Amino acid sequence: MAASKVRYQCDGFDLIAAANITHAAQLFAVRIARQKYGPQGRCTRLKLCEGLCSTRAVFEAFVGVPKGVAISGQTCRFVVNVLHGELKP
Repeated sequence: MAASKVRYQCDGFDLIAAANITHAAQLFAVRIARQKYGPQGRCTRLKLCEGLCSTRAVFEAFVGVPKGVAISGQTCRFVVNVLHGELKP
């Protein structure tokens, strides 16, 4: 019998399956960086900001592009929602 997997949602992106909500936030932060800055977009910091509960959490990430040894970019906040149920292939 297949185990039930957890899916995660963030506005503007497709659903993903991840090991946990923090892993999902890391994946979404990279997607945000690439959406804003193109293929060179990176996420260098990720922080839980509000309410890690069974249904959602708010994260803050610093996203940008490499400029020499630093990253030039901005801080953004986003919500990761937890969707329980089977993940269809």
